[in-house]
Amino acid sequence: MPRLGASAVRWALASSLLGGAAYLASQALPYRMAEARGASWVLRTLFALESRTSPDRPVFFYQRVAGDDFSWRGLVVTAECTSLFFVLPILVLGAVVLASRRASTWRVLAAVAAATGFLVAVNLGRCAAIALASIRWGDEGFRWAHHTAGSVVMLVALTGCLVLFFRLGFFGRRGGRARQTSGARRERAEGRPGGES
Repeated sequence: MPRLGASAVRWALASSLLGGAAYLASQALPYRMAEARGASWVLRTLFALESRTSPDRPVFFYQRVAGDDFSWRGLVVTAECTSLFFVLPILVLGAVVLASRRASTWRVLAAVAAATGFLVAVNLGRCAAIALASIRWGDEGFRWAHHTAGSVVMLVALTGCLVLFFRLGFFGRRGGRARQTSGARRERAEGRPGGES
């Protein structure tokens, strides 16, 4: 009965991750608006810049020259710039691993939380960095930070998150069992546990 209960919990959590992924996919615009607010918060809090957001669009504004009301510029968090489409595969992958019972429930949930949190944080930093590059180097800085550096940063972040996820959530338990099994075999070969050495 406890095994059935544990299995039911895993399936419920896996279904919750899939449901969360479906919900986020249906809320792409509010998600991008939240990212715009997050990027604006980073600029205000960490860099002491004047920054605002649009109430109904995924846009954050920043002042390129302090005190100059004519130097405001806005950046749109587009579908190509959001972390949403990096987060969704992590949620789906977490659901699959939970359902497969290849790792402990808490290990998988921790891996999902760590990977998604890291992706969101990196993307907010990337959005803020694009604004900072625009302030420092103008349109050329914007293009370089957005098209080249920004894409590389997100690909590296996604790769790192997948490695983290698989290390924590997928191979952790199997690796531990493999070490225990190999240790037991070695001990049997040496005749330690109840052997006749």
